[in-house]
Amino acid sequence: MSLDDSTAGLSKMSIDISKAFIRKLSTQGEKFTTEKFRTLKVTY
Repeated sequence: MSLDDSTAGLSKMSIDISKAFIRKLSTQGEKFTTEKFRTLKVTY
C-alpha cells in the first residue's frame, strides 16, 4: 500500500479505475456535477 504516494500501489489502481469508470459513463452521456462527485466520494 502507498498511503502517501498516489502514484503507486493501491492508490494508483483506485485512481485509474475511477478515471476509467467516469470516462466510460461520460461517453454514454452521463453528466457529472459537483454533487455527483461528492456522492461518489462519500459512498466509496
